[in-house]
Amino acid sequence: MRPNGSTRRAALSCALLLCAAAAGATMLLPATLDEMWEAADVVVVGKVVGGVGRMDGRHGIVRTHLTIVVEEVLKGEVKGNAVHLVVPGGTDGEAWTEVQGAPDPGPPGGRVIAFLYADSEERLSNVVAWQGLFHLEGEKIKENGRDAKEFLEQVRGLGRRRHGGAR
Repeated sequence: MRPNGSTRRAALSCALLLCAAAAGATMLLPATLDEMWEAADVVVVGKVVGGVGRMDGRHGIVRTHLTIVVEEVLKGEVKGNAVHLVVPGGTDGEAWTEVQGAPDPGPPGGRVIAFLYADSEERLSNVVAWQGLFHLEGEKIKENGRDAKEFLEQVRGLGRRRHGGAR
């Protein structure tokens, strides 16, 4: 008896999943805003003003060091008027690293909502791979197409809900 189309598709799906697992592939499920909020030490709204790639000799990859001038702190504490964020990937002279799933820093001057955590070296990184950085493009959020004002108010609401009132 020959396998039907459904049986072949199921077998192919299983084979592809096994190949992905054998290759060490990782599937990242979308995080909710609540999950990102809980994972973050700092949440800010700000403007990306610069970025520079630097080779991380210990790990053998280029990391981009971004500066975000803070317009509003939604969670945590920020020293000064800017945060410095490190994201994997970028260029440093002749060296370059591309990391699938790394956040897009966007153009200089672009506004962002950044969900950040401090790593073991006290560097700030965005939470949940690429998911912790949202670009405000006009009236919309680039990553999800939502209305920017409504999205920002939803994020502000997370802080009010967890702190029993306005921050």
